[in-house]
Amino acid sequence: MAGDQTIPITFQCVHCGSPIPVHALGQSMTFVCPSCKSIVQEDNDGYKVLVNANQSVSFISLLELGKKFTFGGQRWQAIGFMVRFNDAERFHWSEYLLFNPYEGYRFLVESDGHWTFMELTRRIPKNMRLSGRPRVSWMGRTYTQFYTGKARVGFVLGEFYWRVKVGDTIDVQDFIAPPAMLSLETSLDEVMWTSGVYVDKAEIQKCFGIQTMPRQSRIGSNQPSSYKLLPKLVKSWAFLALILTLIQCCFVVISTNTRLFNKAISFPNGKGVFKTDSFEMPNANSNLQLDLSASVVDSWVDIIGTVVPEHNQEAAFAFQRELSLYSDGEGGYEGDRQASLFFPQMKKGPYHIEFDLEKENKGGSPNSLTVSGILNPPTQLPFWICLSLLSLFPLLYWLAAILEEKNRWLSSNVEVVT
Repeated sequence: MAGDQTIPITFQCVHCGSPIPVHALGQSMTFVCPSCKSIVQEDNDGYKVLVNANQSVSFISLLELGKKFTFGGQRWQAIGFMVRFNDAERFHWSEYLLFNPYEGYRFLVESDGHWTFMELTRRIPKNMRLSGRPRVSWMGRTYTQFYTGKARVGFVLGEFYWRVKVGDTIDVQDFIAPPAMLSLETSLDEVMWTSGVYVDKAEIQKCFGIQTMPRQSRIGSNQPSSYKLLPKLVKSWAFLALILTLIQCCFVVISTNTRLFNKAISFPNGKGVFKTDSFEMPNANSNLQLDLSASVVDSWVDIIGTVVPEHNQEAAFAFQRELSLYSDGEGGYEGDRQASLFFPQMKKGPYHIEFDLEKENKGGSPNSLTVSGILNPPTQLPFWICLSLLSLFPLLYWLAAILEEKNRWLSSNVEVVT
C-alpha cells in the first residue's frame, strides 16, 4: 500500500533559492533541488556547495520522494532517485534510495521493468576458479557473472548519504543466482558489495503505489525461472517411470515365453513350398512371435507365409519378408538375415504356417531357413509407448526451461572462459 508524506526540514538552494527538503538529517551529504535540479553537497565544514547546476537531462521518479511505504514488513521512506547509464552498450537503469532510521539504507533497482531489492553487505564473496563464466561463492550459493561494465551517473534527484554528481563513473559487475543477485561496485577509493533479491512487479506496484509500471522488454537477469516446477516434475517422472519399469518386469516374469516349434527348412533348388507342424494356441488372446533366420551371404531369400487356423477359428493371415546380407566392399555388411514377426491376440486352437520360399542362388551360401515360434513372449512395445507418453510433457517443459535460460543469457555481456 502507498505510504504517507512527512513534513521535512528544508534549506535554501544556493543556486535558485528554492527550498530543498532534508529527510535523513545529519546523514545525507548530497541534495538535489526539486525546482532547478541543481546538485548541492555539504562540505567537511557543513557548508552547502553547488556542484552541478541545471542537469542537462531529466527523468521522472516512479516513487514519490519523501513518501513512506510499507514493504517487506518495514516502513521505508523513498529519499533518492538516480539514473545510471552504460554508454558503451547504450542502456540505463534506475536506482531508488530507501531509508529507515532503524534499518538503515536499502536500494530498489529497476532495469527494463524488472525490480531488485538490494542492501550493502560486509560479507565478501569468494572467487571460484571454474571454466565458463566467472563465478563467486557467497552464503552457500554459487553466483555467475552476468554483467560487467561502466556505470555513469546521468541524473539524480532527492538526497544521498554519499557525495554523488552527474558524470561520476564506476566499474560494475553483477553476479546472479536467480532470484538472488550480487553487485560489485569499484571506484578509485572504494569497493562495495550489495546483495539483492528479485521482486515481482505486482508487489512493487501494490506496495509503492505506482500507477503505470514500466514495460518488461526481456527476461530479467535475476528473474526467477517460469519453469521452477522442473525439479519436482523430474522427481515425479522418475517415480512414475520406476513404477512403469516394475510393471514391465512383472509382465516379463509372468509371460509364458514357451517355444512352440523350431524347424530348419532346406530348399536346395532355391525354391520350395513348406509348412510347419501343427501347434496349439492354448488360450484366447494368446500372442505368437515368429523368428526367421536365413543362411545368406551376398544373396537374398524372399519369404511369403500364411498362418493357417486349422479349425477355421479365425481368418488366415499372410505375411512377407525379405532377408538379405551383402558385403559393402569395405569389410562390413548391409542388410539383415534375421527377422521377428509378432501376431497378437490369436484365438484358441490349432494352427500351422505355410511358406513359399525363393532364394537368389548366389554367393555359395546354403539354401536353408530356420523358423521358430514362441508363445506369449515378453513384449516391450507397450512399455516404450507408455514411457514415451509419460516423458513427453516433462521433455517439452525441460526444453522450454532451457530456451528461457538461453534467452536470459543473450542479454549478458560476459564472455565464456574456456
